[in-house]
Amino acid sequence: MKKVLTLSIFIGALAIFGTVSSSGNAAAASKTYKVVSVTDGDTIRVKDGNKTVPVRMIGIDAPELSSKATTKAGCFAQQSKTYLSRMLTGKYVTLRADVLSGNKDKYGRLLRYVYLGVMDVDYLMVFGGYAREYKYYANNYVFRNTYLAAQASAKRRRIGLWNLNVCKMNK
Repeated sequence: MKKVLTLSIFIGALAIFGTVSSSGNAAAASKTYKVVSVTDGDTIRVKDGNKTVPVRMIGIDAPELSSKATTKAGCFAQQSKTYLSRMLTGKYVTLRADVLSGNKDKYGRLLRYVYLGVMDVDYLMVFGGYAREYKYYANNYVFRNTYLAAQASAKRRRIGLWNLNVCKMNK
């Protein structure tokens, strides 16, 4: 039991404090990346040296821009992208890997938590109703319970995606 507890604490510390660069090597926690663009409410592009790298935010799923705004898939998509763009474009962020979620998604995007200073941007997107909590396929992630609680709060407050006047299909 003691070994399991020690391993759990170690994995949690890695998830919270272990920053990984796009090449997969451990990096200093202070390494930051400039956000050059926001693709949608859950994907950004950052500058890493002389290349631009796509980053899929862990634990969240924002509405799809390619879907019609009147469909469940597209409802609130532009608002989600705009919110994230205003928060991050041109700013420097810290990217953190999660030991449970894997390194990249099926499209080759890095899977990372995004931090603006000490703020967990992934969490803010869910808490503000700009994205849903999301588990990538069978991969779990360390902060899932926290993000589920943030989603429950957004639903209770009926904000963003959960505003019944905005996305009637999300009741």
